[in-house]
Amino acid sequence: MQVYQERRKIHRFLRSRPVLFFLAALALILLVASARMTIRAFQAAKTREALETEYQRVLEQKSALDKRIGDLENQEAIEKEAKKRFNILSPGEKVLIIVEPSGAPEASDEAAYQRAWEFIKKLFR
Repeated sequence: MQVYQERRKIHRFLRSRPVLFFLAALALILLVASARMTIRAFQAAKTREALETEYQRVLEQKSALDKRIGDLENQEAIEKEAKKRFNILSPGEKVLIIVEPSGAPEASDEAAYQRAWEFIKKLFR
């Protein structure tokens, strides 16, 4: 009987309001901590994915640069790159510069603007 009474005291203590409030607060704290960790894990996964795509882009850039460096080992590629970057001419070559007339595009834009304005005026007559 004494064992039964001691068990009952323990059960009564564990089911008392202060203990239940303490356990509820502890459960709430653990729930909040778990939610924070989940959010941080999600953010870390997102950041990792972004960094992996950046890493792939950098690797592609590196391979393109390595290819360009490999191409510049022969004389023809060096000459072609110099012509492209610095507008260097070989003996006997001539440069052709094409200049578009500057007045033509503006006139067509102005005419289109005038036609649109006339259309808007007609709508309100």
